[in-house]
Amino acid sequence: MMLTFFKTRLICTAALILFVSSCSTTENIPKYNRTDWAGWKTKNCINTRHQLLKTKSITSPKINVKGCTVVDGLWLDFYTGESITAADKPEIDHIIPLKHAHTLGAYRWSRARRNAFYNDPENLVITSRSMNREKQDKSFVDWSPLNRDLSCKYAHRWILVKLKYNLDFKKEECFNFKSLENKRSCPIPLPKVRFCRNVLILNSAKSHQ
Repeated sequence: MMLTFFKTRLICTAALILFVSSCSTTENIPKYNRTDWAGWKTKNCINTRHQLLKTKSITSPKINVKGCTVVDGLWLDFYTGESITAADKPEIDHIIPLKHAHTLGAYRWSRARRNAFYNDPENLVITSRSMNREKQDKSFVDWSPLNRDLSCKYAHRWILVKLKYNLDFKKEECFNFKSLENKRSCPIPLPKVRFCRNVLILNSAKSHQ
């Protein structure tokens, strides 16, 4: 009886947390505008984009005469693991798309915080033009790399960045994280998300009713 009491209390607590987390708001979300994020920061004439290309090149990168622009190097596509050269015109992608963050509350942030998010190396990866176009502003619910290890790596970064900026998780994301761990046995366990833990508790309880 005591066990049943604690189990019921745990489920009720989880339900309350989910209710509070998912309550809708009457606040209108303004239209997303990329210019609100202010673009790349520049330090000592090299901007965030080229700094990433410089530090992530697996060969010694070639920099222009002024030392401000990376003109050659070799990189690994974060989403496919394939090699990318300067001729392939590597692109920088935000793990958490700006538009996705916007809809989750980033529109309330100051311009400085949005720009910090835009330039945060933890949220930036190098990829090909084709993969960048395929992913676009999709969330983890709608898109993930096909390769098992890269999908796990992507999920790991997705969670860390969301936790860092206090961005909400969706129930569907939680199920996808769980499915990924169950089917693909991620080499590194995914970070724990309290909201997802409660989602899974409720889902498990419903399935046993």
